[in-house]
Amino acid sequence: MKKLNLVCFILSLALFSHAQNNKTGIKFGARAGVNFSNMPAKSPGISVSSSSLTGFNAGGFVEIPAGDKFAIQPELAFSQMGAKFKVGDGEGGTVSVTSKLNYLTLPALVKFKVPNTGIGIYAGPQVGLLLSAKAEGYGESTDAKDNYKSSDFAGVFGGEYFFDAGIGISARYQLGLSNIAKDAGDNTNVKNTAFTITVGYRF
Repeated sequence: MKKLNLVCFILSLALFSHAQNNKTGIKFGARAGVNFSNMPAKSPGISVSSSSLTGFNAGGFVEIPAGDKFAIQPELAFSQMGAKFKVGDGEGGTVSVTSKLNYLTLPALVKFKVPNTGIGIYAGPQVGLLLSAKAEGYGESTDAKDNYKSSDFAGVFGGEYFFDAGIGISARYQLGLSNIAKDAGDNTNVKNTAFTITVGYRF
């Protein structure tokens, strides 16, 4: 229900703004899709391997013209991140744990629009604000928000194709640039990464 309320709020805001700015060339839109996320982790003396986790991604965006071929595109989205871990237990075995993190992400993208096509190529920085975090293992789920920093910084790059009707598809990669582990020491490093595919509508 919280996810649905967030998406509805973003859509309502975009519709209101579009009604006020329909002559400026600014375009608004919403998209939803899936994340294939991972959290590469390194810690001295501990064997850690991770595999991808599938999560939900949805939000809205504003495309602001910056000439004939370029645009600035700020976004706001709800993004489910995380990974599945296998950690050495020190006795020759492994322990399986799944980490699930929910973020509010704010990318600020620069887009190049290929003339006379619906193709756009974009890149830019992204700030993520941690909303919640859970660790699942041994059949239990525990709150793990205190194990992670409250914010994340990443680089985003990808591409999109929009049809004349306003429907489009987008694929992007999020490369984590900051260590999200909290109070883990200088030698422990955990970063967010994700490949995201979404379907959207722009008007």
